[in-house]
Amino acid sequence: MNFILTGKAETHKLYDAIVDNCEKALDTSEYRDCILTRFLLEKRDRESRQDVLAKNCSRVQLNHLLADIFGASLDTTLCTLRWFLLLIAIHQQCQEKIYEEMKKNFGTKECFLLDDIEQLSLLKASMAEAMRLKTVVPCGIPHGNTQQDATLAG
Repeated sequence: MNFILTGKAETHKLYDAIVDNCEKALDTSEYRDCILTRFLLEKRDRESRQDVLAKNCSRVQLNHLLADIFGASLDTTLCTLRWFLLLIAIHQQCQEKIYEEMKKNFGTKECFLLDDIEQLSLLKASMAEAMRLKTVVPCGIPHGNTQQDATLAG
């Protein structure tokens, strides 16, 4: 249990540093459409209006939001890549075709960018097929279901 709490504290320190940098550049930021900037702007707006819901825009809440976003994206990406690598290892003929496509389009280039996938139709199709065959969350994420009446914000 201590490992979980220590890990949480360490990641929240990282998030705090990111948020501090974002707050410093909030008024000059080009990234006004990112969730972090939007959260901070909402917090500022609610505090300036003395909105009772401003307390919901706390640093703790923001850290948990960032953890959810990073955790969900990292976990699903990692799971997808693991399945893809397993499937491509099993199907070596497909692996060889993808390699040939890469050599044909990029020669001996060792580092690729996300935009490069547009030139790699077989790789793109293989990734899509891996995601079709082995979905990351086949039944969706479970959500709580209340068994009694609930009241939100009065």
